[in-house]
Amino acid sequence: MIELLPEKIKQHILNTVNNQFKKDPDRISVTEILYCLRKAYLRRINPKPIPLNQAWRIYIGTIIHRDLERLYDDEDKKFEIPIYNTGAVLVGKYDILDGDTIYELKVVDDNYDYFLSKNGPSKEYVEQLQFYMHNKKKKGKLAYLMHKKVKIIDVDSKDFDINKLLRRALILWEAIKEKKPPGKTLSKWQCKTCEYKEECMKLG
Repeated sequence: MIELLPEKIKQHILNTVNNQFKKDPDRISVTEILYCLRKAYLRRINPKPIPLNQAWRIYIGTIIHRDLERLYDDEDKKFEIPIYNTGAVLVGKYDILDGDTIYELKVVDDNYDYFLSKNGPSKEYVEQLQFYMHNKKKKGKLAYLMHKKVKIIDVDSKDFDINKLLRRALILWEAIKEKKPPGKTLSKWQCKTCEYKEECMKLG
């Protein structure tokens, strides 16, 4: 059990993970706008500490990303796209560029393989990678890193619409600026695990 770790280690894990989620209101991350915009808004105005069990999974993913990304000398991983004429920007950072292919790494449990075989890659992961492919003009692959296996899935960006993401980024940016929550995304699995269920229900 993670709770049995020394307090100093647990605090380091929590601090490392929670510091990743401090954000500038004029910088909207592409990963924020792929899911429920109301949840993204509530995370901005009322951030909650990430529980230790969840923080541990994020921490493991952070270490794997960091060590694998060090293998590549790439200083152009980050980019910004203006959100129309607002002065705000939509930001992103891909994981690895190997030759002419961007690899987006996803650290997941072994049982995620069943989800992949049944449903294929999630549209959120695909859109995230397509955003990077669009901006770098490169090919793309999703790399699912499990304990016992790795699964690689090719992604194409022929149907990608950057304006769809820019419109969602604009909605979130305006909501944060005006302190008016956007509409919610009705999703059984997102709503089930959302830490803002009570606040969302009160908003209607």
